[in-house]
Amino acid sequence: MASVIMILLLAVPALCDPVSIYPEHEVDDEIQYLGCFRESRNPVLALPVHHGSLGGCIYERFIQCRNTVINHGHDVFGFKRDDKCFSGDTAADTYDMFGYSNNCDYDAEAPCSSNARDVFANVYKTTSCQKEMFEIFCNNGGTIQIVDGFYGRNGAGVCGDDAEEGETCQSDVTNILKKLCDGETYCTKNTVFSVFGDPCNHQPKHLDIRYYCGHRNLPPLDLGNGGDDDDEDSETEGDLIRLGCFRDVQIGDGRALPEAMGELNGECSSILEMCADLAVHYDVFGIRPAIDSTPAKCFSGDDAGDEYDIYGVKDECEGWNAREVYAYVKRSVTCQKEMMELSCDSGEIRILAAYYGWGGLLDVCGNEVDAESPCVEDVKEIVQGICEGKTSCRKNTVMSVYGNPCPDDRAKHLVVTYYCGHPRLPLLA
Repeated sequence: MASVIMILLLAVPALCDPVSIYPEHEVDDEIQYLGCFRESRNPVLALPVHHGSLGGCIYERFIQCRNTVINHGHDVFGFKRDDKCFSGDTAADTYDMFGYSNNCDYDAEAPCSSNARDVFANVYKTTSCQKEMFEIFCNNGGTIQIVDGFYGRNGAGVCGDDAEEGETCQSDVTNILKKLCDGETYCTKNTVFSVFGDPCNHQPKHLDIRYYCGHRNLPPLDLGNGGDDDDEDSETEGDLIRLGCFRDVQIGDGRALPEAMGELNGECSSILEMCADLAVHYDVFGIRPAIDSTPAKCFSGDDAGDEYDIYGVKDECEGWNAREVYAYVKRSVTCQKEMMELSCDSGEIRILAAYYGWGGLLDVCGNEVDAESPCVEDVKEIVQGICEGKTSCRKNTVMSVYGNPCPDDRAKHLVVTYYCGHPRLPLLA
């Protein structure tokens, strides 16, 4: 049976250069960079275990963090470039629970109050000889996410592979493995010709697989730059949608956004990004603008998605009772025949966009992003008819609901973007 191995230590370069990790995040082939994610300041944390302060320059801190996490048996870890390392027993499940952040690229020598984490996954490698069963798994949360896979002979000296230079022969079987294993917690299959073909004309071959445990590695939503997720009638920035400027009361129990999340001084990033990081436990938040020498302030609450507009729209977003209100935009990606699930803790589901098909969307469900002949259908109206105005919505992703935009049986997937709140209404004349 094939064994899963992982190299536990990284060599520290002679020069301790922050560029070794930032901004490209190209560390080595045993680490997968997952992105910059928001973290909460409340008791429920995406990466709950803090491994203490780290010493040395930024690269040395990173190496300490990674090796500490491996020793704890965790698959995913978060790194703050000041001196902090985070992970957890269920980190592979929870690391992205508060969404992407734009606040990871701050000055390491003058860190500010950003709660964002650069998140990495340890990459595992398994090698299986021809006709053996390969076996890969995620025991600590998350699901299998294939990085790449190759089948053939490359002179590795395993499984009878004694190929010399010029005699190598191998096929990229990444897409085959993605279709077999992505999204599963356990995956096994016989390494045979009928599955992977024969790139080497009956000579001994082996299968190399690299994978990590986590979630589908989707790119950050960027609703402001057009593309599949863009809603041309929306005011958007990153993964946030502006709902408008609304009135609120200053004192008492009747505030629309009752919980003050903190002042926004703008030293790390825009006040919008700071408030978005502070309010990650909620669906909707509001910003009171700065007034004279008083900094802007962030507000939200458990019922923010229901209550933010109870005092009506304000035409000029100025003064103590003004709140510039935003909602987090959520994205659901569902493979064909899986169950689509949308939900709102407060407010109601409001669909921004929905697409169904193959090719030209995301690197999920065995899809080919660079396919020459993509087949994609806009199904926004169908999803609106099923889910709009509800607090939760489930529906099977099948042809009888969404049709078949592809001329054959290619595996398809559904991408839905939505927010939680109320319909966006214009000002009364």
